[in-house]
Amino acid sequence: MTTITGPVRVERLDNGLTVLVRPLPGVQAAATCLHYGVGFRNEPVPGAAHLAEHVLSGFSAAGAGYLDDIARLGGSTNARTSLDYTQYLQVLPAGGLDVALRLERDRMATPALTAERVGEQVAVVQAEIRRNILQRPHGGLVLFGLPALLFPSFAHGHNGYGDVDALAQVSPAQLQDFVDDYCQPANAWLGIAGDVDPDAVVAEAREVFGGLPRAGRRPIVPPADAVPETGRTAVRRDPSASTACTAIGLRTADPARSRSEYLATVALTELLDATPAGLPLADASGLRFRWRVNRTGNPFDVLHPSMVAAQANHPAELSGQDVEDQFRQVLGKVADAGSELDVALTAVTRQAALAIHSDLDSLVSLASWTCIGTHLFADPCYYDTLPGLLRAVPAEDVRAVADALASAPAARITSLPSATMPCSPEVTR
Repeated sequence: MTTITGPVRVERLDNGLTVLVRPLPGVQAAATCLHYGVGFRNEPVPGAAHLAEHVLSGFSAAGAGYLDDIARLGGSTNARTSLDYTQYLQVLPAGGLDVALRLERDRMATPALTAERVGEQVAVVQAEIRRNILQRPHGGLVLFGLPALLFPSFAHGHNGYGDVDALAQVSPAQLQDFVDDYCQPANAWLGIAGDVDPDAVVAEAREVFGGLPRAGRRPIVPPADAVPETGRTAVRRDPSASTACTAIGLRTADPARSRSEYLATVALTELLDATPAGLPLADASGLRFRWRVNRTGNPFDVLHPSMVAAQANHPAELSGQDVEDQFRQVLGKVADAGSELDVALTAVTRQAALAIHSDLDSLVSLASWTCIGTHLFADPCYYDTLPGLLRAVPAEDVRAVADALASAPAARITSLPSATMPCSPEVTR
């Protein structure tokens, strides 16, 4: 079935693979994104999606040499796992597109899930967790500490990056079941952006992928956890930290069904993170919060439920409750702000819109967001619309969101320096 959505050609093959082609004549390069509709939120074992990404990155039983082929062409590859999807990305000269397509076909058809390969990548992911989380002061507070408090269900609250000990227990058979279920044509989108002819690309994709059987399934989207009626708090001890840090999280509106409110929340965090001149939000404590929507920091590639979060370093003598009180005071100041808010909001949403335009200048980002928009929001051009929508967010909507968040139940986790205590949370209600 063929459809045209704005500048994007959409073709669904008989085996369920959706091909998305976005031509940009004259750029002399092309990017591919093989997007599977599975991420942290859908995995049966903590870290399975991330581990599968590592195991499949550039390797298959038939074609481990493709990475060398792409490098010889001057291209590059990457991969990433998020809450709701996993992506494999390539960029290379337009004339070498067939190399990228055949790499993805082999990765899908003959994944190299041997015990040796899985064991190697378990060690790699464990080292990544130690480097990026466990050995970094206050590592993972927003990424994993807050969701575990804010969302009681496994699907929405667990550590999707992976646990060092749990990953060691993941067997090749478990990973094979995961790949057989979700890394297959029926749960995949193939995005291609660049100097390509849509008809020729669709024909080549059908030739390369069309022989694969209609296999796999789309994961069941877990229902959203109920909005908490009371706050939850936790304290953990971090031997790598020299000062304290507190992170606070609250639920957001549904990114798909309550788009206006969600965008107002994004605009609010952009405003608060920028601390623009003319909008006095700081207090005598001198706390500097870092604000974000979504645990990964990208507010636009996530389904419901999501969260808004802020974290601040502070002296250990200052309690987590003190930090939360200042957090709520800042939100209250935005809710009560006058015309100075309108001026500041115009400036920060302009900057946010320009950042999206800049991102869309990248072929890899364009291929990636075409897949994300189609999968999560049924709109291949979803990301293209965001600059205009952000700049149109009314200041009154931002005030309303700030006012609601200022009194909403929150999750709060405080990380305290400790030379002796292990990095483990003590949860209270």
